[in-house]
Amino acid sequence: MTHVFHLAAIYYLGVPEKIAQLVNVVGTERVNEWVKGLTKLKRYTYFSTAYVAGNREGFLYEHELVFPKSFKNHYERTKFDAELLVEELKKEVPITIIRPGIVKGHSQTGQTIKFDGPYFILNFLNRLSFLPLFPYITSEKETVVNLVPIDYIIQATAYLALYKESAGKTYHLTDPNP
Repeated sequence: MTHVFHLAAIYYLGVPEKIAQLVNVVGTERVNEWVKGLTKLKRYTYFSTAYVAGNREGFLYEHELVFPKSFKNHYERTKFDAELLVEELKKEVPITIIRPGIVKGHSQTGQTIKFDGPYFILNFLNRLSFLPLFPYITSEKETVVNLVPIDYIIQATAYLALYKESAGKTYHLTDPNP
């Protein structure tokens, strides 16, 4: 085995803390231990999230992983903790960390198999598009959501998993202008 892609996580934002800890952190510990035993490994690609920053505002650089003052949910905190474990393993294993934004459907067709989380709201709003007035769902004048098409995530990850210079690095796969 030469390449491992670790995408397993519970991303449900309302996940109970114990389940999030077990799947996202303990699960990553176990994958990390398994990966250390692979003698022909060329790359371990770990999927984190752009939301490891929690409630932190401003720039989050790819070369830093700073503990924020707080997290919005157990998913964000456990993905932060799991990424710390993978970051530590970079000393022993060729790792690339991927931090995607919210992954949406295909950029050309819009096709998706996900209908939960933000997709539920987006589908709901789409069904209201026939109305002459469009309802606001926030008191903010402008809401920023970082959506990234699945085909971009796949193409970028495939490239980075094979790109020699990406070993030991972290990449945000996000929209620079959400």
